Formats: sequence, structure tokens, C-alpha cells
Amino acid sequence: YFQDQRMRTLLLPIFLFISLISFLGHKEWRFIIYVVPVFNIVAANGARYLTNITKRTTVGKLLALSYMPFFLCLNLAVTYILTLTSIHNYPGGEALALMHKLYTPYPPAHVHISNLAAQTGASLFTQQYAPPYLNRIPDAALRASPSWIYDKTENLTIQDLTANQTFTHLIVEDRPDAETRRYWEVVASVEGFERWSLDRDALRKLRREKSITGVSERLFEVVKMVKQEKLWILHRKS
Repeated sequence: YFQDQRMRTLLLPIFLFISLISFLGHKEWRFIIYVVPVFNIVAANGARYLTNITKRTTVGKLLALSYMPFFLCLNLAVTYILTLTSIHNYPGGEALALMHKLYTPYPPAHVHISNLAAQTGASLFTQQYAPPYLNRIPDAALRASPSWIYDKTENLTIQDLTANQTFTHLIVEDRPDAETRRYWEVVASVEGFERWSLDRDALRKLRREKSITGVSERLFEVVKMVKQEKLWILHRKS
């Protein structure tokens, strides 16, 4: 980056774009995915630079040969961690899928979906008991019957939702307190990604391992994913 003016010219608008898009309240990866090819160009140029500057000596040549495998392994490790993070970062989709397992289409429900749930997978395509059905419900009688209502109205408090008697179920992001439990039954909760944590005990055991097999087994125990309750499914009490 600092050695090549062309790379700085490429990255400057990208950094500005990411900075501006960061001011949006609703952020999604698809908003900035277009910057990946530019970063790949800069990374390739950096790799070329690293391999060239060390080829003057025998040691340098050996180091140059080790750069690519090292960065390839690093890329695979980061991809593995980020993929696991992404898999466990959609509690909204999990909550809605769980609702469809817990309840049948009859009688039709009126569900309010919170903002966090809507942003983490509770999309139109997961609304199984309302059109468009996408052939998930082949029963013609069911298609003709009243469907579920999925409501994503924002800025509604739990008091507003409780006062509106049309709502039969809620997917909320605030932990239900005693007052909420007076009117709503907590049916289930859904966990989601919180952070990655370093397990120091596992790290000490890894240092004591002498076999390659033991090291490979302990390696995946050093860094652990921490999950916390993110969403709660509520059912209005009779």
C-alpha cells in the first residue's frame, strides 16, 4: 500500500465508500461485497512484492516460497472462523423456523417480528404459512384458508404489542421481564453468536502436547464460540 501509488489510488474510493455506508443503521454484507475484487488486486500486488524483495539470498528464497503457503493457511483459518460466525449469526431465521415447528397453520397466528429478527434471517422467504408458499404447502385447502400474518412494524414497545389484541405471538429481542410474563408465555429462546473466546486451559494443554495428532485435536479447542440468547418466542396468554 505504501510502496505503490496505484494501490493507494485504488483503495482511497473504497475506504470512502465503506466509511459512508457505515453510517447506515441497517448494515448488510451485500452492501459492500463489491469492494472484494479491489482488495484482491491489492493483496496480489502485496504478495508479489513480498516474494520479490527476499529472493536475493538463499534464505530469502526459502522465505519467499513459504509466504504463499502461510497466507493460504491463514486465509483458510480466517474463512473457517468467519463461516462459523455467519452460520450462527442468523437467530431471526432460526426463531421463525422454530415457530413453524412448534405451531401448525391452524389457527392462523398474527406474529410480530422484532427488528433484530428481521435483520437476521426472518425474511419473506421464511414466512412458511403465508403467500408466496413456493410449493412448501401443497394442500389446496390450506392455500385457500386464512394465512398467518407476519408483522414487522418498527418502534413498537412491548406495551404497544400487549395492548394490540390482534397479536397472538411475538419474536422479541428484549429479555422478557416479570411484567411481560404476566401477559405472554415464553415458549422458547434462540441463541446467536456473541464473540470468540480464547480458552486458556486448552491453550496450556496444547503446549504440552507432543504428538501431531494431539496438537491437531487440541488446536480447535483453543478458540471457542460464545453464544447468548438473542431472541424469545412469546405466546399471548388466554
